[in-house]
Amino acid sequence: MNFFTKVILASVAVLLLAVAVVMLFRSREGARVEALIREAAGWAERGETDRVEALIDDDFEGDADEARREVRRLIRPGAFERIEITRLDVGVHGDEARVRIEMRILPRDVPRAFTESLRLTLRRRGDAWKLTAAERPDRPLRR
Repeated sequence: MNFFTKVILASVAVLLLAVAVVMLFRSREGARVEALIREAAGWAERGETDRVEALIDDDFEGDADEARREVRRLIRPGAFERIEITRLDVGVHGDEARVRIEMRILPRDVPRAFTESLRLTLRRRGDAWKLTAAERPDRPLRR
């Protein structure tokens, strides 16, 4: 094997290693975002309003204060019998994550469950991920 072939092979190996590191980082961050969303669904199910409210970034698209008021209105202790995530797709690109989530929600005071679909955008703020936008596929959540 001549010198140029060795250099080309070494360059390809370095490039493949760099791609593997980027993919590993993305999948690790994607797993962190997925775990956060699953944890937040548990908080909502248990009525832990403060924890869900704390996920909303001050730069939330629309009005962060309005989004927090909506969380306080909807999420309260005893409001839900069960919140089950039926689909969760997470894509991370740098400091931004896009999430598509479908949930089967059984409120405590309603005899039937319903399905809710949301598209969420999160941004990394230091070591934490914060919610910067949320919408239903058919209409925005904010007013």
